[in-house]
Formats: sequence, structure tokens, C-alpha cells
Amino acid sequence: MRKIIPLLLSAVALQCCSGDFHAEISTDAVSVIAKTDTPAVKLDTIDVLHATEWKFEDPHADLTKKQVLDLYNQDLKPRAHELRKSSISADTAFYLALKQLWPAWYGTSWDFNGYTHKPRDGQIACGYFVSTTLRDAGMILNRYDLAKLYSHAICSNICGEVQEYSLLDDAVAYIRSQPEDIYIVGLDSHVGFLIKENEEVFFVHSNYLGESTVTKELAMQSEALNGSDVYVLGSILSNTDILSKWRGTQEIKISKD
Repeated sequence: MRKIIPLLLSAVALQCCSGDFHAEISTDAVSVIAKTDTPAVKLDTIDVLHATEWKFEDPHADLTKKQVLDLYNQDLKPRAHELRKSSISADTAFYLALKQLWPAWYGTSWDFNGYTHKPRDGQIACGYFVSTTLRDAGMILNRYDLAKLYSHAICSNICGEVQEYSLLDDAVAYIRSQPEDIYIVGLDSHVGFLIKENEEVFFVHSNYLGESTVTKELAMQSEALNGSDVYVLGSILSNTDILSKWRGTQEIKISKD
């Protein structure tokens, strides 16, 4: 299903995840991929992530808030829309479109009532981080209606079929066994994205713990994940209906049931 050909790694100079996408990606399509926050490694490394100790890095740390906002509006969001219109498969395109938006949000303050639409300007709750970045990746949806739902309902609205786990180890083990993907995970009282990249699983979310900002963490080391008793997990890329609506710029109606 979702694979990344080795050609993609060399084409983007180690700025994308490893593995094989199931469709060839043209030079034009590669040009719309923004830099990511995954540490660079050698091409001949067998296990890309484990060859080096991963640590959180903010690729936009040297920019001002205004510069990040300009980058987001003038570069990153347009790149997401170019990927939506590209010839590569919908699942591959959305994977790239969404994850390249996240680093702009790193450091944005969390607040239970936060709903800013501007990265690093104002505050954002966990549900609004999910709904806003989905919208900015090109999904036509009401970010307010989605964000106000219980975490499990956010997951089912976007992912369709969901799985429930009581142990984090089991949820992460399942993700590790699957192709590279982006999941929405609903916790007891929190929601965020789980992404498999470089053979590792990361949690990207507006974190209410610690420094209380948008961040990216190794899933197994996340305090928020480890503190939950339930994990409702859904794959965005496996929901062909939602990807079809994304690619066709059709409205995604939010069920409040």
C-alpha cells in the first residue's frame, strides 16, 4: 500500500522518511516537500533511526514568529495543496502534505481553550491542533466542530474504522507492523497524531504536560501517552473515502453523534 522507493531518499537529500512508497514520485512532486525535523543519516544505514539517538529538533528555531507564519502561509500550505493536486497516490500525498506542516507549530503554547489558527501565535488546545492542521493540509472541514468533539469521536470522524487498545505497547507494536502511516489517537482526555516514519513511532500533539507546547516525541517516551488507560486508534491513510474527498476538495461533514 504505502511504500517509499529508495529513489525518494536520494532525491530529497534525506529530508523524508525511509522505506518505499507504492508509486513513483516525480522530480516535480519531490520539489514540494519541505524539510522535516528528522535527523539526517547516511544513506547506507540499514536502520535509519536507531543508528543515531533521536532527539527533538525545531527546524524553524532561528526564525521569528512572523517569519514562521509567513513560511506557513506562503510556502507550507501551498505545498500541501500542490501535493493534493499531484499525480502521486492520495495516501502518499497526504502523508507528505500533513507532516510537513507540523514543525511550524512546534513551540505553540497549549491551552485548554486555545484555538489559534496561527502557528506560534496564541494558544491551541489538542483538538484544535488536530483539526487546524488537517484543514491546512487541504481537508474541507469545520475545524471548530471537529475540535469540540470527544477525542474518540475526532478519531472516528476522520479515520472511519478505529481500534481500541488498553496498553500503549500493543498500540505501538501494531503501528510498527504496518506501512508508514499517520494515525489519530484518542486518549482518556487528549488527542493527537501518531506517525510511523524511519521505522519509529512518534507522537505529535499539543502537549498539556511539561512545557505545554506543540511538540514531537517518541511515542513510547511520551508522558501523555503513558498516562492514558485507553488508546482509540485510526489510520487516516486507510480511509479511502476521506482521502477521496481531500483530493476532490469535497466538504467533510462532521458527525456530532
